[in-house]
Amino acid sequence: YEVIMVDDNTDEDDLWHPVVEFCHRNGIKVFHLSNYPGFKSGALNFALSQTAPDVEVIAVVDSDYLVSPNFLRETVPYFFDPRVAFVQTPQAFYNHEDNLFAHYSDLSQRFFFEISMRSRNEQNAIIFCGTMGLIRKRVLERISGWDERCITEDAEASLRILQKGYESIYINHPYGHGILPVTFEATKKQRFRWAFGGMQILRRYWRQLLPVPSIRRTNGLGFRQRIGYLMGLLGWFNDLLVLIFSAFLLVTALAFAYSWNLPVRHLTQWILLVPLLSIITGVLRVAWALRISTAASWRSGLGTFTTMLALSFTVARACISALWNDKGTFLRTPKFTVESDMTRALGAAGWEALIGILLAAAIPLVLNARADAEGWLLAALLGWHALVYLSALRSALIETLPVGPVKTEAEFRHEPASASMD
Repeated sequence: YEVIMVDDNTDEDDLWHPVVEFCHRNGIKVFHLSNYPGFKSGALNFALSQTAPDVEVIAVVDSDYLVSPNFLRETVPYFFDPRVAFVQTPQAFYNHEDNLFAHYSDLSQRFFFEISMRSRNEQNAIIFCGTMGLIRKRVLERISGWDERCITEDAEASLRILQKGYESIYINHPYGHGILPVTFEATKKQRFRWAFGGMQILRRYWRQLLPVPSIRRTNGLGFRQRIGYLMGLLGWFNDLLVLIFSAFLLVTALAFAYSWNLPVRHLTQWILLVPLLSIITGVLRVAWALRISTAASWRSGLGTFTTMLALSFTVARACISALWNDKGTFLRTPKFTVESDMTRALGAAGWEALIGILLAAAIPLVLNARADAEGWLLAALLGWHALVYLSALRSALIETLPVGPVKTEAEFRHEPASASMD
């Protein structure tokens, strides 16, 4: 095998020069790219062009990962099946106990790998996640490499590969640990990129993902694969719908206070009851699933759910932005440790806090106008939506709260690969 290291985003000479020198001394192909086009996908395409002619399988590993020695030994054999195009393993993190926000953020990502990826694996509809995964070189060349127009090039390439009729495999076992962004501000940048990239994929492929027969469809996706990808991509719209419904609730609250006659006035009570039931079941579903799959406590499960809610406005903004702008900017996620700064933390949740305060302020307005069943239902929904956006403020503040002792990189290097991350 060969190792190729590509650095395409470090400008400081005193940072990248020692790495290049280390690679030269250890027989690693190393390249420092300056202002190279295409962001991460451009760098991956460059690395692909530098591989030896007889390379069959490519493993992609982000530079912040510490990889277990048995990674290749246990994953490469899956490619003996010529139908397998890529293999994905979970992303795991060795700094997930840096603070309380990192703890909840880690659990939210484990929810994706433990629940979503395992489920989609049954449908041959997983995504390549950009790191800690392997892909067959000739298949990658067959789809013309990574798409440099899409800022989630890994998920987009997965879809094009599966359209060719290949198979994918998800192994629910971590073979390496990377660095998790431990601030709310950095996590917002990461989630915006993921949501925007998801919208790019949906805009380009929605016709091919519709679960209906079409004589013009030429891709090899089965019904369950189309459903898996379509539901995964449409899921980004949930937070946009939450934002729209929040605006509807504020208008309804004003209608209560000033006795306006809205077109849906007589249906309001039934309309409000349905989302309340959906909210309750959604909270319990996430907390229960995390408890079953990760042995997390109910308290951690509920804390993780509020951390998911905290990113709702960010995802909604990404969806709105992607509706009229298909060209995204790759926002590199800052992963260096930063000192807690209350001003910076509060600034990261400014817009969410404002929306949350407006929704909370509407509650007494509604109850003062009408304290009947309909008024209490509306007040409960206003309270829930206020919680959604004020969760961002909570997430920003808990950056400063510790969780427990932090394991060092050296401890993880000597930890058995099968060790639990709990």
